[in-house]
Amino acid sequence: MATSRLVLAASSNCVELNIPVAAHANNTKFNTVRVDSNVDAVEFTLSREYISVGSIEVGGDYQISGHLCIPTNPRNGESILIIASHGVGFSKEVWDPTYRPDEFSFVDAALAQGYAVLAYDRLGAGRSSLPDAYDELQVPLQGEVLRALTELALDGKIITASEKTGASSGITEYTADKVVHVGHSYGSIITNWFLARYGSLSAGAILTGFLNDNQFANLKVEIADLSYAPEHNPALFANRTSGYLAFGSVTALQADSFKKETLDPNVLSLWNDRIQSSLGVGEVLTLGTGVGDLVEAFTGPLQIFVGENDFAFCAGQCAGTFNMTQLHGIYPNVKDLDVYLQPNTGHVVQLSLNATAGYKVIFDFLKKNGL
Repeated sequence: MATSRLVLAASSNCVELNIPVAAHANNTKFNTVRVDSNVDAVEFTLSREYISVGSIEVGGDYQISGHLCIPTNPRNGESILIIASHGVGFSKEVWDPTYRPDEFSFVDAALAQGYAVLAYDRLGAGRSSLPDAYDELQVPLQGEVLRALTELALDGKIITASEKTGASSGITEYTADKVVHVGHSYGSIITNWFLARYGSLSAGAILTGFLNDNQFANLKVEIADLSYAPEHNPALFANRTSGYLAFGSVTALQADSFKKETLDPNVLSLWNDRIQSSLGVGEVLTLGTGVGDLVEAFTGPLQIFVGENDFAFCAGQCAGTFNMTQLHGIYPNVKDLDVYLQPNTGHVVQLSLNATAGYKVIFDFLKKNGL
């Protein structure tokens, strides 16, 4: 698998990076159950015995693992970079899987349209830094990391400031003319938070696996069957510490993420072997942070892209759960606001059998808006 990945990356003009970022934020201090075992993970999931006891300043210097791919023919002669933020339980591999890449790889689809892509492991996931899972792994700090990555790309430092860890050695520098922000699930929540504060840094945004609707408040965390990451998979998560969680099984992943009609069962094994990653207690506790807040600073085009049968945001049926007037009130200054429901699709369009049809919708929206 590693060899094929290297060949794919080299042929796609990609480089693997270890990106240094400095980020600081005001997070929330929670009084919550400590999770140091699977027993604790169940107690945390079911107890709901946590309260906010104030704010806490967090931050420092972190290492972010990034996968940067540059197209042979840039779109419209511009260097338009998509920064892709993944959801909880996943790593950056979800954007560029080695399995059936012609059908699943968002990175390959974007390159074919002339976009560059930076897919990265968020804090606490994949090969990126593993900070405190309670106080640091929350939406605000993750949003500040996204800000730092965006500024590095726009300033032409995303490669020169980083350590190359693999793939093409021929890429020595890259400067983005514009950045489009694409998120999935928790990555969309983070992107939404970022847009509300640093919207001027974004030329456009696509929020997948996300919807401001009347069902999100009823999200059932229990469906993830959360476990203590080091106990769940010692080989993969031996370096995780207190408060690091994982999806408990591929069955839990399927229930949360897929519709049977558009599920290739091999994707469940792919996730288990290659794509899954950990999440923090703090991420679970801040799932709703910024959702529904006023986003005034962002004036680019925004597409909210959600599976018609998304369980996480719509309890399995998204039609009729949102109000466009309300959405325009939340995003009053966007150039174009679109909500698209992908038919017969669950929470994770990126690994569903109709992913390429969904990608076409995304890129057509960007093209319509001059990106």
